[in-house]
Amino acid sequence: MPTYTLINAKVVTPETVLEDTNITISDGRINAIGGSSQGKELDLKGDYLLPGLVDLHCDAIEKEIEPRAGVIMPMDVAIRQIDTRNLVAGITTIYHCLSFAGKELGVRDPSLSSDIIDCLYKSRADLSVKNRVHARFEVTQVGGLPYLQRLIQEKKIDLLSFMDHGEGQGQFVKREDYRDFLIKNYQLDKEEAERRIDEKAKTRHQAEEAISLLTKESQRLNIPLASHDDDSLEKVDQMHALGVVASEFPINEMAAQHARSLGMMTMAGAPNVLRGRSQGNGMSALSAIQAGVINVLASDYLPNALLPAAFKVHEVLKMPLPQAIQLVTANPAGIQLDQKFGKIAEGYVADLITVKYKGNQPVVTRVWVDGEQVLRRI
Repeated sequence: MPTYTLINAKVVTPETVLEDTNITISDGRINAIGGSSQGKELDLKGDYLLPGLVDLHCDAIEKEIEPRAGVIMPMDVAIRQIDTRNLVAGITTIYHCLSFAGKELGVRDPSLSSDIIDCLYKSRADLSVKNRVHARFEVTQVGGLPYLQRLIQEKKIDLLSFMDHGEGQGQFVKREDYRDFLIKNYQLDKEEAERRIDEKAKTRHQAEEAISLLTKESQRLNIPLASHDDDSLEKVDQMHALGVVASEFPINEMAAQHARSLGMMTMAGAPNVLRGRSQGNGMSALSAIQAGVINVLASDYLPNALLPAAFKVHEVLKMPLPQAIQLVTANPAGIQLDQKFGKIAEGYVADLITVKYKGNQPVVTRVWVDGEQVLRRI
């Protein structure tokens, strides 16, 4: 790949915003910041130049594959479509969330999730962004265990999280909250929703052994671990003792603060930032960021929420732009300690995006992955 230079950019580094700055790209990496141009020049005309966004938790792929209840689209078509959506959103590294929930609901079925991951793995080389797999293990549904063990052994899992969507904790402290969620989101009647809640309660005792097995296999292959919906100091301590490095969507500031004090990554949803509140009984992401207990934003279910959420943090909380952008770039990239991406810094991978304001919203205009421009829309 020939050397080239991006000129006339507002470059957002981890420390500051550099006005009218050159960035030289060589062999897919950032070779120099500032200095004289080398090779062909591309004038960015004052647009922001940011690292490509890194999204650790996005289950939008589920809706591409099952856009309506019971309607399953061809996997290769759905994977291509979600790749395009992520690209336009400025996401250059995406961790697709796929759930292993014991044939629980729709695509959250271990057999179907395994097939999606196999298809995604085969398609990686032909896709625009870096597609990775975030496997979510529903601890009350151990039917997913053998599927996950096979995928871990085949090195097709990049992040593994433990989630418990049973009643009495997490998102669903009250039984009626969980019942209403199932009725609304999965078109179940009241009796069927109640039956599923009871089934989960019966299998929770099997969780400990399954978690132990998956933890050992993941750590052997250096697969990072996350926990989901932590709601107490005890839950955070339990997860940390297992080697969990990230707490996804902690329910309250107490749990989030404790996770941060233990050195864990803490994650909130970008839609929460844009809406100003959680979709359930969780805390406000903006308030949690302001309190210093959240250091990562994920798109959750809406890829195009990630960029405007980071800019909203900058504008509403008056957080310096470099720090706000790190919530969606360098901080989540830190889950892969052996890789240099998520920053505009010399020697780092040239996964980059340009952003300009259209109206009152930031819009992605160009995307580079490994130094190759894969999107231009101006």
